[in-house]
Amino acid sequence: MSFLAELAERDAAGEQADIYAQMRRLGGVPMVALIFRHLATLPGALEWMWGAIGPAWRTGQLQEAAWNVASEVSLEPVLDSVQTVALQRLTRELPAADPILRYAAALARATRPAPDNGSTNGPAPSAPDLVTRYVRWGAGPRAGQALVLGAKAHALLSGRAAVAPDDVRRVAQPVLRHRVLPNFAADADGISAEQIVAAVVRHVPAPESGIRV
Repeated sequence: MSFLAELAERDAAGEQADIYAQMRRLGGVPMVALIFRHLATLPGALEWMWGAIGPAWRTGQLQEAAWNVASEVSLEPVLDSVQTVALQRLTRELPAADPILRYAAALARATRPAPDNGSTNGPAPSAPDLVTRYVRWGAGPRAGQALVLGAKAHALLSGRAAVAPDDVRRVAQPVLRHRVLPNFAADADGISAEQIVAAVVRHVPAPESGIRV
């Protein structure tokens, strides 16, 4: 399912449904689709999108401008399907040492509050105070897998053939923030999932190589 279609399913109520329907129609335009996919990675993107472009959508000005821009843009493919699949395979085959795997698992585990906080997805004795106080539900085992795979991709894009702890830290926010569910106390105190993930990254020690020079 495309981002725009998912957007409509998640929040297609009242007047916004019209706008999301138009966004889906424009989703076939590569430039517009790329912009919307980028916005989806930013915290508060839906609220910003509605406040910033809602009036322009209603008058039709933004649709016309988007089509004008799209008609002037010429896109050339940089990868074919075979190359894309090969890169995906290469990313998965990139080596990650056992300390990296344990580090990713520890980060995911540290997002989980203890059972006496009302959670049933597994205790985390080493969870930081922010998690204990403000998290209703933490990340599951798939988060650790996503951290490792994202770290492999980041290492490959950085020109390295092995995963470093910095690669795991770099992808921690995009991997974990939507998997951490803040509780009512967090909402009341203005604590966001991003702040909780940042606290987890600071709290969990990264593995060291043990090499001394």
